[in-house]
Amino acid sequence: MDNRRLVVVSMGIVLLVLVGVITFSSIIFETQEPSLESSSAPTHWNLQDEIQIGFSDESGIRDYRVQVIFDGEILSDEKEVILNKPKSVKIPLPKPSITLKNGTTIQYKIEITDWSSSHFFTGNTAKVELNLIVDTTPPQVTPIASSYQIARGGSAVVAFEVKDMALEDVRISNGTDEFELFKYLDENIYVGIIAWPLKNKFFTAQLVAKDKAGNVTRHNIPLVRNINIPYYRSNIRIKEDFLSGKLDELLSQIDKKHLRDFENDIEKFAFFNEEIRAEDEKRILKACSDLVSTKSFIDERFAPFVPLRGSKLVGSFGDYRTYYLDKEKISEATHLGIDVASVKNAPIIASNNAIVLLKSHLGLYGNTLLLYHGFGVSSIYAHLQESYVEVSDEVHIGQEIGKTGATGWAFGDHLHFGILVQGHFVRLAEWLDQKWIDENVVSVLSKTRSFYQTRVVP
Repeated sequence: MDNRRLVVVSMGIVLLVLVGVITFSSIIFETQEPSLESSSAPTHWNLQDEIQIGFSDESGIRDYRVQVIFDGEILSDEKEVILNKPKSVKIPLPKPSITLKNGTTIQYKIEITDWSSSHFFTGNTAKVELNLIVDTTPPQVTPIASSYQIARGGSAVVAFEVKDMALEDVRISNGTDEFELFKYLDENIYVGIIAWPLKNKFFTAQLVAKDKAGNVTRHNIPLVRNINIPYYRSNIRIKEDFLSGKLDELLSQIDKKHLRDFENDIEKFAFFNEEIRAEDEKRILKACSDLVSTKSFIDERFAPFVPLRGSKLVGSFGDYRTYYLDKEKISEATHLGIDVASVKNAPIIASNNAIVLLKSHLGLYGNTLLLYHGFGVSSIYAHLQESYVEVSDEVHIGQEIGKTGATGWAFGDHLHFGILVQGHFVRLAEWLDQKWIDENVVSVLSKTRSFYQTRVVP
């Protein structure tokens, strides 16, 4: 019996040794060349910023060689041996020793060898050629038109011409958040809508244009900041029967992943008002971010929104609501839309063309539609009884898209309506006002068209 055990143990040891030898050999004699760590190699260079090319290899990097070539002539040829066998290296590209004009091409030939013993112990060698276009000129930015001012919680429209031989990205910033710009009329003209969300205390508008060579242009946008917009505070008294009735009904409708045990109804209320609200807004933001269509329905004929015809306002944007049970504060939230009411199950008619981004039942918003209009602007319709469109449908002016209801966190039949600029809820008074639309959206687009027409060769 002992001899059998000894044989089994011996066989196990032999097997482990064999596995170790095979594993060791597979590393030492592997035939895989060192690989580029980035899938995209640079195409342009400003000759100021350092460019490093990363390589990795399981057996370690042994040496590398870099040749700099211009117009067929080798300007430099450098080789370096690396003794500590790193599994990854970043190779800096030597700057050329001669002055090069913009638009000329400089070539780099890189050979990098690993510590593998394959190929008669010479290792595996990867060869990479890079052709970099010299570009030392930053993007040229020309302001075309913009809104005069922006209100806290509101929006502003800007238009720029941005020129560069290899433009990579153009964005505007409010000092905290970034906003994409959209091409308009031709390849060099961009229109963008920037927001000053209520959550941001400060606002500073700046356009940042970056090209593929790493050149950056920053242009400050001189928008007047209006901080005198009034936003109200409301104290809302919650009744015990709501906590034990409607709230349980709402909790039963949300995803099971959110369910948990609560110590009391107050904790349950705070969870729904704060966490479920945040979860809903996260889903709305994701729907805005997932947009793949570049089609815009905003043009010089764009009209103010009319969320619900013949309705009256029952809830304001920016209203800071504090909830009390008796005298105890139990939760708080900012209302990021307006509530309008008419008759029960009133028809909701589209006032602007759009594409449907989201159709879903959300915990707090209830049955919800999110429509995209262009230039990053979306509108949201919540608490619907029913809706008549599907995701990706195009919506046209005058089309009935649904009916008002009391789904989700609703105390009666009404419509919760909101406007978002690239996922940020903004002040509704602007987008419902013909004068604001004319002075900001229509005027900026009209001036942009006039600018474009002066650039077009007859």
